[in-house]
Amino acid sequence: MRVLDGAWVLGFGSELTNMDSRPVVLGSRATKGRPAAGYGGLFWRGPRSFTGSAQVVVPGGIGGDELMGEEGPWMAMRGRHDGSDRGSTLVFADARADPRLPTRWSVRVNPYACLGTAPFFDTEYTSEPGDTVRLRYQVAVANGLLDPGECEALAGKAFPEVDEEEGQP
Repeated sequence: MRVLDGAWVLGFGSELTNMDSRPVVLGSRATKGRPAAGYGGLFWRGPRSFTGSAQVVVPGGIGGDELMGEEGPWMAMRGRHDGSDRGSTLVFADARADPRLPTRWSVRVNPYACLGTAPFFDTEYTSEPGDTVRLRYQVAVANGLLDPGECEALAGKAFPEVDEEEGQP
């Protein structure tokens, strides 16, 4: 965890290595025929107060459930909290070196607020024997209701440097 101007950032990473002698196919419920069920990566479920009232922020705009499956280097959700009516924004950013860019995102405001990465949203990925799939994300939690420009700036700060040897920050 690290602190940025008015936000704190958590890093998440996973490595999936195919240890089998056969290819392994990675997909989602959507790749098996269930529309808009492309979740399958890092997943956050928001507080009750975000349900139905939160806003989804993407590069250049603000929306809601219609942004399910949107592609982009980052996606954010902003909303207000019970009791204090204060707002917060969570900005999810993918590593710029991720070979599956642009990332697809799984997001809902109804029937509950949630946001997650969806690396295999509607496309299966075949991992050959010995292959390692590396996924790296940062989640910035900020005070206040950030606009698209502020979210973009925060997403850019989430991955400030890239390790040239591994191609990952």
